[in-house]
Amino acid sequence: NAPTPTPRQALTFTYVQYDIASLKLSFEGPAGWTPDESVNEMFTLTEPEQQIKDGQLGIIKIYATPVSSNYTESNLVTEIKQRLSDISATNYSEWKPSYTATRYLMGSKGVYANYSGTMVDGVQVGGRIHAVCIDKVLYCIEIVYPLDYKDDYLNVFSKMRESIKRTGT
Repeated sequence: NAPTPTPRQALTFTYVQYDIASLKLSFEGPAGWTPDESVNEMFTLTEPEQQIKDGQLGIIKIYATPVSSNYTESNLVTEIKQRLSDISATNYSEWKPSYTATRYLMGSKGVYANYSGTMVDGVQVGGRIHAVCIDKVLYCIEIVYPLDYKDDYLNVFSKMRESIKRTGT
């Protein structure tokens, strides 16, 4: 009989306030991650390279895209499914999306889905995407993480989801 492996300790994160003037949003996210605002209508936070686990860094992306009308729940489901399709087309050998579900984001009913997959290089990843439309702006938050650390990173996502707010009009 092999000895039972010692369970790994949960990851701990320190949070700081991020104010993203270009998206008119603020939220609490992991301290020490690298912010990137080089892509229009998007903010990315990436875990430092030295903290990589199982070949995958934690990555948070926030989009704020003007749209022509307020999306219905059906439009949000379509948006999430399209984003899942786009992600699955990028170097995955195995792909498992969840069904969509509803949950509030920034005080409005949104739609989210989870996914997991194996990249062609064997790295196992997981993620969650959550979208909401408020005042003709489509907001989407996404996290990607090493799959074996799902609970730790979904806690980061929850902290972000609970703290994100609009800072302007």
